[in-house]
Amino acid sequence: MKTILISIHPKWVAKILNGQKRIEVRKTGPQGPGPFEVYIYCTKDQKNGLYWAGKWACINQKDTIPSIRNGKIVAKCRCYIGSMDFRDSKLDDGSANYILEDCRLTLEQARRYQGDRPVLRLWNIEKLEVFDKPKELSEFFHGFKLKNNGAVLFDYDSEALRQRTLWGYEYSHPLKKAPQSWCYMEVRQ
Repeated sequence: MKTILISIHPKWVAKILNGQKRIEVRKTGPQGPGPFEVYIYCTKDQKNGLYWAGKWACINQKDTIPSIRNGKIVAKCRCYIGSMDFRDSKLDDGSANYILEDCRLTLEQARRYQGDRPVLRLWNIEKLEVFDKPKELSEFFHGFKLKNNGAVLFDYDSEALRQRTLWGYEYSHPLKKAPQSWCYMEVRQ
């Protein structure tokens, strides 16, 4: 199973941890339906702190709960990836309302976000596991592509990562910066 790190703003992470948001909507996603093991990184946000109190998450609660989790990997889940064209006029009848509810979006918001793209990717969140102690980025390693003159010679897959020294190169290194949206990564035990 491929492993992915996804960056999400504290407002949305809180809804995911509380079970109120079961689908993350993105303009891109990994190839194939999955399943994928996905680690959730809570972005740094000066205005909104993500706090975890054992069974629920909240934001903007200054100094009321000691466990702030911004800038950390706070949970992991299994995701199956689907896609949907929210511009389809057939959706005006409300047939997609149950999906939009799980995304925490209105149809208008989804259409605006989709823009001219043919579809949006729906990351269906299952088997959520919130970490008691948030993890640091440096505990994880990059997934990557090796290119030669613009041609992809090697793309991320778990077998190649196990072989680590193909062509005499070390292929992964510790994460230092969270992805803008998402990236493949490696978890070492």
